[in-house]
Amino acid sequence: MDSRLAAIQELESTLRAVFQSFRGELNALIGDQMTLAEYHLLRILHRDGSRRISDLAQDLGVSMSHVTNVTDRLETKGWVVRRRSEQDRRAVELHITDSARKRMEELQRKKEQYYRNKLSSLPTESIHTLIDLLKQLI
Repeated sequence: MDSRLAAIQELESTLRAVFQSFRGELNALIGDQMTLAEYHLLRILHRDGSRRISDLAQDLGVSMSHVTNVTDRLETKGWVVRRRSEQDRRAVELHITDSARKRMEELQRKKEQYYRNKLSSLPTESIHTLIDLLKQLI
């Protein structure tokens, strides 16, 4: 096997291990109060404000039925509410509640600390280099 192919295979293996590690540790950070799917939906609502289910599905790259199922769970938990759009009365928008907003702010602080700790051994210049290299793959 040539060295380039071996390097590519090692890159694939390493990326998989890094993302699995991040996903598992972030799941633990979020805890058992919400799933990652719920977290990602709330993150968008927290950042952007109210959104339609169809827009959320597009942003998340999932089906509208998936977003509807996640929304149903979040609504049961009291973390989102559905409201008719003021611009288009046919459309329904999702709004994050105050309790979910507080939870997301707490999670954001925990996530920032997690990444600070996780990347503490890398100099800032190395992080920028890694970002630049990964962007070249997009």
